[in-house]
Amino acid sequence: MGTAAIVSFPGVLYRGGAKQKIRKYLIDNNYIDTVIQLLPDLFFGTTIATCIMVLKKNKKDNSILFIDASNEFIRSGNKNKLTEENRKKILDAYINRQDIDHFAKLINNQEIAKNE
Repeated sequence: MGTAAIVSFPGVLYRGGAKQKIRKYLIDNNYIDTVIQLLPDLFFGTTIATCIMVLKKNKKDNSILFIDASNEFIRSGNKNKLTEENRKKILDAYINRQDIDHFAKLINNQEIAKNE
C-alpha cells in the first residue's frame, strides 16, 4: 500500500496540456486521495499559494477529498504559519473524509472526470 504527498503550485489542478493528461491518468486509475489547498506565503522562498496532493495506490473508495485550508493560518512576522489547531482541523478532515461546509468536500471520481 503506497502513499505519497506532493507539494505543488495550484496550477497543476487546472492547467491543460501534459498536466491535464497526468491528472486524467491519476483520476482514471483512482490514485488521487486528497487535495489540500494551502495559503500563500507559507513556505520559505515562495510567496505563492501551494497545494498538497495525496496519492494512494490502494484506495478504499472511488472519491477525492478536497480540503480548502487557505484560511487556516496566523500571520507571524513576514510569513503565514499553521497553528496546532489549524493542523488538527486539516488532519481531522483528512482522516474523517466527510463534507464540512466551506472547508471539505468529497467528490466521486466519475463526477470529476466529466468536468476534466
